[in-house]
Amino acid sequence: MANLIQVTVTTAHALNDEQKKLLRKKLNKKLGRNYQLKMVVNKATIGGLKLTINGQIKDATISNQADNLTSQLNQVKITTAVPLTAAQLKKIKATLKAKYGDLDYQVIVDPNIIGGIKLSVGFNEYDATLKSKLDKIKTLLLKKI
Repeated sequence: MANLIQVTVTTAHALNDEQKKLLRKKLNKKLGRNYQLKMVVNKATIGGLKLTINGQIKDATISNQADNLTSQLNQVKITTAVPLTAAQLKKIKATLKAKYGDLDYQVIVDPNIIGGIKLSVGFNEYDATLKSKLDKIKTLLLKKI
């Protein structure tokens, strides 16, 4: 027999028969029948499941999603039409650090925003760009026509 694909499924609780049947059906569809399945119960797993296929991990657990969410919340995207001076960037970072704590910054220069600044902090966006203001005016004018 050819080399079998090693598949390990890790969950917080043992899967019931129906769940196992559905899982095998999905694996058969994706991998054919050329795999060896190992089921692991790990009480430290929080929700969802973790698939390990020949050493590659596909983690769909709640704890992994929360870790990813946390890393996204610590990211800031600063977009301006022209490059910021060192003093401007320092002041922005100090203000954001006071409100949100330590953050990872990405500074983008995009002349299409015309002027102003747009800050994306985690899932929050603060848009004080000239482009967004002009777009709002355009929308209001078109509504009145």
